[in-house]
Amino acid sequence: MRPGDLGIESGITELRRRKRPIHFESQPWAPWVAIAGEGVQFNKNLSRSFRRTLRRIRKRAEAAGKIRFDAITESSRLDELLEIFFDIEYRGWKGRAGTAIRCHEATAVFYKEIADWAMRRGGLFLFLLNLSDKPAAASLCLRSGKTVFQLKAGFDESFAAMSPGKILHQEIIMYLYGSSGISVFDLQGECDPWKMEWTKRISKKGKITIYPHSLSGWGRYALESGWKDLLKKSKTANKLKAWLNKSKNETRHVR
Repeated sequence: MRPGDLGIESGITELRRRKRPIHFESQPWAPWVAIAGEGVQFNKNLSRSFRRTLRRIRKRAEAAGKIRFDAITESSRLDELLEIFFDIEYRGWKGRAGTAIRCHEATAVFYKEIADWAMRRGGLFLFLLNLSDKPAAASLCLRSGKTVFQLKAGFDESFAAMSPGKILHQEIIMYLYGSSGISVFDLQGECDPWKMEWTKRISKKGKITIYPHSLSGWGRYALESGWKDLLKKSKTANKLKAWLNKSKNETRHVR
């Protein structure tokens, strides 16, 4: 959820105001890019080092050959294009790990059915990036309302030196800036470092546990979750947590 989605936060506040035993746990999830204003300004808002990286890898890719970006929303060759996407994804770490779509026939059929369903409803985006006339990176997305959700993305590791994934996502974001009615590009999944290069905006995923408003309900809350909430409010516990995180970061730096 994004802040304010579905009124969850206000609902939790109201339950707590009524002294109901409730526990809420959340964690960062699904970074998202706001598609608002001008694409040129978006690029300027990226970190200086990341902008330099993008210029360097694009120059390297252009020196090796032509860069071609395609955004497919409908096609009579959808199955053929999806096979290209599956092949690109398979040629990355997901293929080695056995988690790529192509590794499981039932999974491939599922994604083909989803893509066909989305295309017939005007909600499909299949983005393909070719470098030197060869498929290098791809992203499968679905649109719902003003949001484009990225379901799957991958790149052929034989092009790793040119960082095709970064070039692809820059092209996608600029394409969405040029499209009407889109305000959010949701990257989905964990807040991986490569996603956080594009945005600092994140959603949250979490779990709400509401206990019965009774003596036994308060008892269960105290045993299962209440002590966690007390620790969160404890200044000493928060200082200890900050110290442990600092020590962990310093250890990583030394290594």
